[in-house]
Amino acid sequence: GPTGTVAPSLLRVATSANIDEYYVHAHDGKTTGCGRGVAMTATGARMARPAVQLAHVGGVAEVAGLAAAAEKAGFQRVVVAETNGPDPLVALAVIAERTGLAVGASILGVMSRTAPTVAVAAADLATLTGKPVHLGVGIGGQAIVERWHGQPFDHPAARVEDTLVILRQALAGRRTDHDGLRRSHGFQLDREPGAPVRLYVGGMGPRMLDVAARRADGLILTWVPPRVVAERRQRLDDAARRAGRRDADVRLVARVYVAVEGDAGRLARMRDLVARELTEYVASPPYGEYFRAIGYAAETDAIQAGFAARDREASRSGISDALLDEMLVAGSEEECVARIAEYAAAGADEIIVQLVSAARGGDPSATLRALGAAYDQEGALVP
Repeated sequence: GPTGTVAPSLLRVATSANIDEYYVHAHDGKTTGCGRGVAMTATGARMARPAVQLAHVGGVAEVAGLAAAAEKAGFQRVVVAETNGPDPLVALAVIAERTGLAVGASILGVMSRTAPTVAVAAADLATLTGKPVHLGVGIGGQAIVERWHGQPFDHPAARVEDTLVILRQALAGRRTDHDGLRRSHGFQLDREPGAPVRLYVGGMGPRMLDVAARRADGLILTWVPPRVVAERRQRLDDAARRAGRRDADVRLVARVYVAVEGDAGRLARMRDLVARELTEYVASPPYGEYFRAIGYAAETDAIQAGFAARDREASRSGISDALLDEMLVAGSEEECVARIAEYAAAGADEIIVQLVSAARGGDPSATLRALGAAYDQEGALVP
């Protein structure tokens, strides 16, 4: 195939069940597809089965049901998003009790929860599952922070960095001792986590990337095409080196919005519904800045003008086919598998597949079954 892509046949991951490390060489910022039926990065790392993200799929019962379906399909980790329900930490606790999955959150807003509260929940989840918990934190959307929670939307990178410092102290079993825009003194967990808690930053801009490079185990990118993953890969590696860390210390995670759908009519309806969802993000000034930076200035201007005029149809018309094509992976199983592989080829160390929900025209269960068949059932869990 073209340079920077991985053939669908290479996505079937042939790994041993006893592999517990994703990396086998230090990261060099490049990826490729290797032969012999194994999907690998150029570092020599086998491409692990993606995690599955659940958002807008219903209440706790529905989330837990889809998590069980993901486990049956061979996936090993489920992450839950923070929206307006269900509470992700409650949902993850239920998943931890009902399945053998590893769990994670993508993304918890630091303006709606204190760091000690998050540390307690993360420690409990690690103990319940006995597996590493991947905990993504971020500032949250501007409207959510200011209007829902009544908190200031200022110095977002500094607030996230403060939160990471406090979380590190708490999860290490130490008493917290940090002053900043977010501060904590004297908090200590009553017991250490039963498994490691990996801390990730969710963010699209350069300041959040630098925070991840200094303080986190990884950076989670959302609404991102492979070409931007490749650019962020290099920038993240450079920032990690400046912070005195190895490239492999800071993983790059790409969240990919995916639906396996072969019916043209249902696919067209899904694209329209996802486009309407995307307008809500592009309309936010911080996200708008990101979309302008990656080449969609005209679309951003049209969408934000529509929102300012309270004209949702005008905003929807601002989503071009080119923009939607880069943000949504939808089509046949073969097409989706090939598109997902492009993210690994671009430099993503981990991939989170967010299932397009029924509310957005998707069939999450069908997508799970289709994608599950594409990955070797003995693929290694990302530690």
